[in-house]
Amino acid sequence: MYEYKVIPAPERADRIKGLKRPEDRFAHKVEEVLNDMAAAGWSFLRAESLPGEERRLLRSQSMVHNILVFYREIGSDEQTDAAPSVAPDTSLDSTPPLSGAFCHDPGPPEPQLESPGRANDDDEEKEERRS
Repeated sequence: MYEYKVIPAPERADRIKGLKRPEDRFAHKVEEVLNDMAAAGWSFLRAESLPGEERRLLRSQSMVHNILVFYREIGSDEQTDAAPSVAPDTSLDSTPPLSGAFCHDPGPPEPQLESPGRANDDDEEKEERRS
């Protein structure tokens, strides 16, 4: 199992004697960060650029966040302490399965239509009452 650490990537580098170009100063700054993290036991995984939104005054502004991702292996002693083993609950295994309980699906009920003869009889009775 691994543990990860994410830090913001450097945005600009300090002036360093002997490095005149901005690219060289930036590369030196990134190299410093990578070496410092390696000395602390972290391995470099990758650099990412992730979109995000930040609120500025009354509106939000889309930004890109540059991050450096590091990882290291978690020791087996820490892993067993962090996740204690739990015996599975077997109390539900004694109940019978419900597979046969819902086998027959009758479907939606069919609509009940009145016979045409009966509907005509009702219409005739209404006409007789009107007259």
